[in-house]
Amino acid sequence: MEQITLEGVLSHAVLDSISNFWFRHLEDDHVIVPGIEDATPWFSQSDAYDQECLDKFGALLELMKLIQPSSADIIAAAKPCTPLHWISLIILLDQLPRNCFRDAKTGIVFTLFDKLALEVATQALKLNIPAEEQVRFKLVYRFWFYMPMEHSERLEVQESLTKAHSDMWHDYEMLLEESVDRWDSTLAQYRAVLMGRKDSFEQFRSTMQGICESKKDILYRFGRFPQRNDALGRSSTLEEIKWLKES
Repeated sequence: MEQITLEGVLSHAVLDSISNFWFRHLEDDHVIVPGIEDATPWFSQSDAYDQECLDKFGALLELMKLIQPSSADIIAAAKPCTPLHWISLIILLDQLPRNCFRDAKTGIVFTLFDKLALEVATQALKLNIPAEEQVRFKLVYRFWFYMPMEHSERLEVQESLTKAHSDMWHDYEMLLEESVDRWDSTLAQYRAVLMGRKDSFEQFRSTMQGICESKKDILYRFGRFPQRNDALGRSSTLEEIKWLKES
């Protein structure tokens, strides 16, 4: 019987299938500047969408649960060679487990997959992948590089996230402010889309900033995310219990 290996299940074709599935609903202009509504499939719980994720990628996640690979093992097996390959790995580790392991199964998201996702994303950042032309000014791709940081309970990671987001927003502000004459034809196209969808951009940015600030406030207050306590077998303090009831 042929042995199943990480290399065999993390081919470039598999990575392409992840990004094709995850971004399938987006129009070209919305890849550059998404609207809040574009994020609905990802961040609004849907039994039908969860089932699709399970059908397509559940077996791969179960294999990872079984073999408990390191992030280095995953990167070596997948051999990501494009920014979208890196994004697919991050989505596989950071997002798809949230669709596939809900309720009583959620603990594995925090104990295994979030750690792997953060390490893979950190490596992508070390390689400066978000600055590559394929993703730098395509917001719907770029913000995924930072999502694993958003899920971390470590305050220093959250502070690094604030800096990473600041750098990202600065790129877009520069694109808004500079003359088209300064850019090549591709960047001029990105700028034209950004100018035409400026309201959507501002709404998306404001929403992201609000969510991240809220999470950071929770960590400053409790030192952890109390909503994870049950899944992780942690006892909640009285203050956390009160907050959970009010949230």
